[in-house]
Amino acid sequence: MPGPPRLLAAVFGLPGKEWPLSTVGYVFDGGRLSQEQLDGIVLDPDEHDEVRALTVADWRELMPDRDHARLEAAMAARRTGMPVYFDTWDWERQER
Repeated sequence: MPGPPRLLAAVFGLPGKEWPLSTVGYVFDGGRLSQEQLDGIVLDPDEHDEVRALTVADWRELMPDRDHARLEAAMAARRTGMPVYFDTWDWERQER
């Protein structure tokens, strides 16, 4: 990426049964990747098994509503240049 990384969003995660510690996450603007760059991504098979580049609308059917709302907010931050903060990520109440 040319230039400094641009922060789009931050989220605080509450502890829960599946993840007993609080977490904090950051989303940075990664720019646009060419098909060649996407094809060149090498994943750690112990962590991931697939890379997908989809439109925001296409992700809607594949993720919980709350996650999709966060994605839409991050994309709005990308358009406006104003980062967003997600108050909490609640592991106990993830709905589809």
